[in-house]
Amino acid sequence: MKQDEINVILDSFFITKSELDQRDSFNEFSHSISSIIVDGFAKDYLLNNKFLSVYLAHTDGSMLLKKIKTFIAFILTAPVDEEYVKRIHSIGFIHYSIKLDPAKVSYGFWAINEVLNKLAITNNLVSKNKQLISKLLKFVEHIMNDGYYMQENKQQNESTNELDNLNIQNELYAGFSMHKLNLQKIELAIADGKDIKYLDNITNSPSKCPFGKIIDKIKENNKHEYILGISAQQIQSMHNQWHLDFIKLKEAMKNDDKSGVNKYSKSIKHITKELSVLLNLSLKDSMEDGQLSLHSGMKAMNKMTKLFYKKDYHRFEDIEPKDIIANAIENTILCEFSWIIKKIDIDYDERKEMKNIISKSIRFNSKNIFIYIELKDNQNIAYLNEITTLLLEVLELHFFVQERELSLIKFADEAESANKSKDMFLANMSHELRTPINAITGFSQILMIRKDTPDKVKKYVEKINIAGNNLLELVNTILDFAKLESGKMQFNPSLNSIASIFNEVKTLIVPLAKKKNIELLMPKIISLSLYIDPTLFKQVLINLLTNAIKFTHEDGKVSLDINYNEKSHSYNFEIKDDGVGLDKNEISKLFQAFSQVDNVYQKDQKGSGLGLMICKSIIEDLHNGKIWVESIKGEGSSFFIEMPTPIIESNTFTISKAPKGAKNILIVEDSLEYQKILIENLQDTYILTITDTINKAKELVIINNYTFLILDFFLTDGISSEILQFMESENINIPSIVISAEDEIHISSSLSGSTNLQCIVNKNDVNRICNSIRGEKYKADSIS
Repeated sequence: MKQDEINVILDSFFITKSELDQRDSFNEFSHSISSIIVDGFAKDYLLNNKFLSVYLAHTDGSMLLKKIKTFIAFILTAPVDEEYVKRIHSIGFIHYSIKLDPAKVSYGFWAINEVLNKLAITNNLVSKNKQLISKLLKFVEHIMNDGYYMQENKQQNESTNELDNLNIQNELYAGFSMHKLNLQKIELAIADGKDIKYLDNITNSPSKCPFGKIIDKIKENNKHEYILGISAQQIQSMHNQWHLDFIKLKEAMKNDDKSGVNKYSKSIKHITKELSVLLNLSLKDSMEDGQLSLHSGMKAMNKMTKLFYKKDYHRFEDIEPKDIIANAIENTILCEFSWIIKKIDIDYDERKEMKNIISKSIRFNSKNIFIYIELKDNQNIAYLNEITTLLLEVLELHFFVQERELSLIKFADEAESANKSKDMFLANMSHELRTPINAITGFSQILMIRKDTPDKVKKYVEKINIAGNNLLELVNTILDFAKLESGKMQFNPSLNSIASIFNEVKTLIVPLAKKKNIELLMPKIISLSLYIDPTLFKQVLINLLTNAIKFTHEDGKVSLDINYNEKSHSYNFEIKDDGVGLDKNEISKLFQAFSQVDNVYQKDQKGSGLGLMICKSIIEDLHNGKIWVESIKGEGSSFFIEMPTPIIESNTFTISKAPKGAKNILIVEDSLEYQKILIENLQDTYILTITDTINKAKELVIINNYTFLILDFFLTDGISSEILQFMESENINIPSIVISAEDEIHISSSLSGSTNLQCIVNKNDVNRICNSIRGEKYKADSIS
């Protein structure tokens, strides 16, 4: 592609020269920006898309991602010239070779653009140039897919040329076969003394003759002339003479001129023989090796394949089944084998078996349709019989599949209708069941607190109240299950404090633990917020903790803990007990609907068997997380919840109240409360930049010079060790303090190995943090 053509395409994407020059600002940061973009693309789109991830099965995934990162950096910085386009075209060629079609490539570019939009929220450089980068990506997508289509067209042209040659041979052979049949007809008419009208269906005009038409076609396009082996003009002259002699022959027959009849019939016979000798030399392979028959079979099979993709279901009810079958045969078998098919019949009635007739019955639309095909004599008749029979078998399969799919569509419609009826039924039952149950529990509570209710009656009322609450809980659980099954469970994720959720859960769980004198251990303070649906996540924790208490003996222990997994970039919650435990068979059935494990301690309390299945759907289907259990029979169980850290919007701002020339501090903290505390203590001495996500922090430490970093340990999108590791890999040296409300010893293993880390400080000791930064006397908690 020449530069002028490239400029035209750039103009069509509204990319100006000044915008291309503007890319100079990317040079320094192109590697980091492309790394962040590709990491987000791989994590959120590539690895989770079954249509794209299949291309990673036979390649080195990490190497591929490195190449994509290098390519993104190339897009952002390289001159947009002929070499630029050539490289992008070459990638399109590769996509064609591995069958990665343009639709999937376009999806990939869309996904990268989505990552770019999220990155623009936290990255000033990307935010400033987002429109230009988006236009560049669209331009590159167009060029890349253009490369795919270039390669596809090249391949198709090669195949088309080959098929054209075969078609020419096919038509040439079929046309000349007609001439030989015409000669036989002429000889028969002369020998039997038939009327001249017997020859009326033989055309006088050489240009209307099938053989003449193909000769004209060869003359028009001389690339096919090699097929003849001689001049098309020479063949055409002989053919024209054949028809001139035929006209004179009919005239002689009309005038009963025996001498003329003998003369012109001999000439026609001689010309036919000469043409046969000449064409036999060029069509030897087609006629002797069955290339014509093979080619017709291949073309018919190709048409049959296309027929499979037709979905004209509506026509089944409007047209006779026999006519539908006839139309399919006409468009597949008949159109390619017309030169060899003598007769074809399609009927509802079965006939007796006939010699040299290919027969097939097809059951379609509740009717039996019988097909009868008779072929002309041919040296490849055995092959032609087999291929025709095979095509009829394929045709039968096609109509079987069509009818099966139609029945599935009808079944799906009926199922959808039934599903709507089920939803309506559940909605009505929700109202009809909850109303009387609420009345039962409400009135039983009133009777329990009234002073005039006899003590003997109160005992029965209490049992009624307990049974009513259990029934209401059962109804609510079944309705939750139905909502999840129908995809109608309300899911409202937002940024929520894990500490607040833990406190609410603890309030409900502590009374249950105290009843059995079970020690309940939960983190004291968790300075972490996650993007979750608080109501649903709370429901999961309550369910798991309730089960843990239910299956743990008195004086046992149940704990809830949280850790960060750097490999999977996720927060892992663990609910652990030292109760009855589970064997492998019980674990395999644990998350199935209506499945329960016997509780040896509370056999009198039975549930719906849906709780854990609902938990699994909430975590995995709605939150894209993972839930599993590890257990040993008789020793206890641990339920794990893995919650991925998503890319979220960053809230970043700067405070410049300090004197001119003051040093810069970056604070990475997602708690508004601690942000305010640190700002209040440091804003008069330092210029402060505050952000609440890891990705934004990475971008800030690349483009700005900071004197100090204050890093919260738990952050919404990971833990602060990721920032420290990033600075190590980029050779960025900034003294850093990690602050945490958790035990320093507990988190130190996640932070060791960083040359930038100065110390870990508890959040509660704000004065020590601020004093150490200001250089006042302070003894740090060192990290080995």
